[in-house]
Amino acid sequence: MDEPVTINVFDNSNYSLLTKESTMSMHRNIEGRLTDLKSEYEKTGMRTSIDLVALVGVHGHPHVLLLQPTTAYYQLPGGEKLEDEATQEAANRILNELMTAENSSMDFPIVGLAMQYWRPNFEPAQYPYQLPHITSPKEHRLIYAVQLPETCQFHISNNFTIKAAPLMDLYDNKDTYGHIIASLPLGLSRFNLQAKQ
Repeated sequence: MDEPVTINVFDNSNYSLLTKESTMSMHRNIEGRLTDLKSEYEKTGMRTSIDLVALVGVHGHPHVLLLQPTTAYYQLPGGEKLEDEATQEAANRILNELMTAENSSMDFPIVGLAMQYWRPNFEPAQYPYQLPHITSPKEHRLIYAVQLPETCQFHISNNFTIKAAPLMDLYDNKDTYGHIIASLPLGLSRFNLQAKQ
């Protein structure tokens, strides 16, 4: 049997945080996301979205980096995978747009697929499997774990805040984080999370 893949979880003191001017629009709520999805679907068909799970350690416990465009809404760093774009290329593009200085680039290696969801309609409901009676899903959402560098400086757009949420707070806490983020501890259980200084 294969051993689980290891993700090194470096202490949050290894990272510094600066702000930058907003370079991309963020959905302020799920309704905005669904409106854009419907408009895009009519032009290009099903959207493939990539969400990225980046972990930092606080007192030896893994925390997931979440973006907060409003005080009542959390989301993983993510975006649309462009047509003919490799998955690793998409992950680097998305995280560099969201979390690094302008005109700079970092590599965020994908460790593995943590979870995937399918959106059957232009509604909030998403499922971790394809519904058999839905032949044309509207969105395929892939959630990958990535390896952060041992140390770096994040530049976060000023149109949202970033929060490091402990796994123990996320677990089964769908009222605060939504059902997908609340399921991350289960998805991440397939990896060996190794605390590092």
